[in-house]
Amino acid sequence: INFSSASTTSSLKVPSRKISPSVNCLPDTLYEFSGDVSLKFVASPYTELIIGQRPDGSCRIFCIRTADEPLILKLSGFSYCFGVRFDESLYYRLPGHPFPFPADLLQTISMSDSDIFSGTVSFSERIQRFLSALNKTGKTPACPPAATLIHQSIKKADGDITVSELAARTGYSCRHISRIFTEYFGYSPKTFCRLLRFHHTLYEIFQDPHRNNSEFITQIGYSDQAHFQREFKTFMGETPRRFGRRLIQQKF
Repeated sequence: INFSSASTTSSLKVPSRKISPSVNCLPDTLYEFSGDVSLKFVASPYTELIIGQRPDGSCRIFCIRTADEPLILKLSGFSYCFGVRFDESLYYRLPGHPFPFPADLLQTISMSDSDIFSGTVSFSERIQRFLSALNKTGKTPACPPAATLIHQSIKKADGDITVSELAARTGYSCRHISRIFTEYFGYSPKTFCRLLRFHHTLYEIFQDPHRNNSEFITQIGYSDQAHFQREFKTFMGETPRRFGRRLIQQKF
């Protein structure tokens, strides 16, 4: 996520289930900010929930997942916003809603407990309040064993694996792999591989923005320079060189 015009931001990487053992599946990262803000979400397999609280105490919750291209979300009129990132393995269903989330690219759903953060004065208090509400309202459907195995195999290979290779490793047919994975996760195993490669690349660029782009071709699984440039621009909205230069300017 890229923040623009936010007056304050805080974030916390959730390390494990230790925060709240009663929660079925924990968020991966939690953050907060205030002020009018423009958020850029790069393509990813992850799901972001943003709860915007208006001055009158009412809330609006945004569910964002974009697996194809970057997405810009402009928020205004909220006195406070609380953000949550779930990794790609989490799948919640809210009572009374026809769809589970991760949902479509951008869905807005109402929140019954509009005063979820009432009386809280710190980020840690709001985290605990959110986790408690999630434990009460969120339900995690069981992931089919076949989808779990496919997911784990792709993660283990860091996305550098073909559907044919998945079939050889799992014993399932290519057609069955594509059908069951897409049915549960909402995108194809090939798309998941592409997104994992892209986020691996992002991580490496953040570690060393001066790094030569040619290293990504041999180390992360891109077939050639054109493949790398094209995929990065599709998911990020800008070329890797431009992103690297912008990152260097922000860091230094």
